[in-house]
Amino acid sequence: MTPSPADPRLAISRSSDQGPGLRAGDLLSFRPQTHRERRIVERARALAEGLRTFTPPEHTPEELRETAYLLQEAANLNRPVLERLRILGLMAATLDQFCVDSAQAWTTPLQEARVSGSASPARVQPPLQVAVYAGDVLRRAAALFRDQILPGLSQEANVFLPHPATLAREERVWLRAFFQEQVYPLLTPLAVDPGHPFPFISSFSMNFLVELRGAVPARGRPSVMYARIKAPRLLPRFIRLPASSERGDPVEEKRFLWSEDVMHFFLAELFPGMRVQSAHLFRVLRATPVPLDAIQWNDGRRTLHHRHLAAPVVRLDV
Repeated sequence: MTPSPADPRLAISRSSDQGPGLRAGDLLSFRPQTHRERRIVERARALAEGLRTFTPPEHTPEELRETAYLLQEAANLNRPVLERLRILGLMAATLDQFCVDSAQAWTTPLQEARVSGSASPARVQPPLQVAVYAGDVLRRAAALFRDQILPGLSQEANVFLPHPATLAREERVWLRAFFQEQVYPLLTPLAVDPGHPFPFISSFSMNFLVELRGAVPARGRPSVMYARIKAPRLLPRFIRLPASSERGDPVEEKRFLWSEDVMHFFLAELFPGMRVQSAHLFRVLRATPVPLDAIQWNDGRRTLHHRHLAAPVVRLDV
């Protein structure tokens, strides 16, 4: 498993596990029907053409050439900020897909070296370079997202992402009702203790690890307890706030909340009688299982399901 410095929020869309990439053949064959589709395809074709002629920086692994190109374009100040955000999301999805599809190939030599205590430099060096470079890309992407994209959204597009704690009273009343009706029914906290092994974490899922303390110490109850909460895939990644008469929001101002910020803000309501000590957002990526051959496939879908469950974790975003 490769711990990464990535902000889990780089997975801007919950569909990031699709890993679209820049498939030039698909773009050439696709026939857009609407104006929006035409604009999307034109931008994607321009990106694909740029990738074809892109010369990556020295020491860039060939496997991550596309990722390096997309990060460069996301940092391009000549592009509108919303387009830069889309490109950054595409970069994150592309790197995610590379990790799950190729991880077995470039982590196996490292695992063998760890077990044996020695390995051929010719086998270990290339995957090590890929892992180090991928970590550097994630660090740079997280900094770009935090320092340029998010501020640029408010400056260029009138898009704001406030924290729930900064909302006006009227907005908090609306948000509490939204949480109770739309979010709370979808959340299932799972205890993590000697009697409850750590639950299975599915690939690409967003999760909170919550540290809890009993408000009143109880005999036989450990002083510190832990729980895991999975962000529901049915929940949109961004929740739009209605216009606030209390704030006097301009009509053109668009304000959204991260869905995980909303979950974090109301965590205490999931644990009555407990005190939330801390909560940490994390995401894991699992290797794509090796395709089943015809004989294995005939054993039924249960075999495939078990192979997915047993797939090793190859990246951890915290």
